[in-house]
Order: sequence, then structure tokens, then C-alpha cells
Amino acid sequence: MGCFPADLERDIRCYQGGIKRKEDPRKYHKFLTDRERLVGEELLRRGILKSGLSTAWLDDLMEEWEKTYNQFG
Repeated sequence: MGCFPADLERDIRCYQGGIKRKEDPRKYHKFLTDRERLVGEELLRRGILKSGLSTAWLDDLMEEWEKTYNQFG
């Protein structure tokens, strides 16, 4: 699956670039599928919780992704 946080941040930047250019980047870029995103988030969250660390940064990242992605909904 690669590095999920980096892949997600890349997708956010591509979506934001498309918003600025007023074009749909899904025509030119392969994004994480919904399944890959959900599985990656769950696995990462479980690992973070198991280690006893805070998931706040992941929550912020997922909120940013959702806010950006919903502009294409």
C-alpha cells in the first residue's frame, strides 16, 4: 500500500491544485480508491492507538482530505 500518509497528502495537493485551476484532476492522476483510503486510515489508526500515541494529526489530515474531496462531490 506504500506510505499512506504521504499518498493521502499527495492526493490532497492534487485536488487542491485542480480546484485552483478549475479542472478535475481525476482525469490525469490516479488517486487512492475509497477502499484503499479507508483501509489505510484504519490500519494506521490502530497502529497509533496500540502504541499509545495521539491520533490528532491523523484526524486533522483526514478532515483536510474530506473537506477538499467534497468539493468534487
